[in-house]
Amino acid sequence: MATPLAQPQIALPATPSLPGRRFDHLFFPGVAWLMLLTVFIGFAPSYYLAGALRAPLPSVAIHVHAAVFSCWILLLIAQTSLTVAGRAG
Repeated sequence: MATPLAQPQIALPATPSLPGRRFDHLFFPGVAWLMLLTVFIGFAPSYYLAGALRAPLPSVAIHVHAAVFSCWILLLIAQTSLTVAGRAG
């Protein structure tokens, strides 16, 4: 009578023990907020605060481009915030 060969057991490491995992919930949303701040500071004189600073207001095409880009940055913040809150998926 043949005996079955023993299958080797492979132990996989648990996901929470990945290096740096505990700082992910601070790092990624922090970088997203830093990107928002950088975009606002960089484009404030020429776009966001152009009317207040007496700069010439841009054309319609630039308004559309700025609106899409601004929404993309806000979407990035929403995604990182929802992921940290455990509501991904």
